[in-house]
Amino acid sequence: MKQYFFLALLLTACSSLNNNVAFSGKSFANSNLLINDVMRNIIPMEKGKYKCSDIKSVHREIISFQQDKGVVTQSIELWTLNACGKNHKYQVAMQSSVSGGTDLMVSEMN
Repeated sequence: MKQYFFLALLLTACSSLNNNVAFSGKSFANSNLLINDVMRNIIPMEKGKYKCSDIKSVHREIISFQQDKGVVTQSIELWTLNACGKNHKYQVAMQSSVSGGTDLMVSEMN
């Protein structure tokens, strides 16, 4: 019973990570799981550098991508956050993982 409670709690935490954030634009991060993974990389940078945890919106833009037989295997995106009244830009690189899923690299852009 404890395992089910923990799983339910974990799923609730994951689904509520971005509850108050408005997302716009286009992205290959098209599942809540992948969006949450990207945001888990961005949030510590926002808190660390800008002392900000009040993210209002995220605009996403696909910069480039590669396909193999019609399947996207890599992409580079620009995610622009409106946080604490300012805009902060992050490059999000995604690549299909050989073990399944997606590998991410997030870096702040100046």
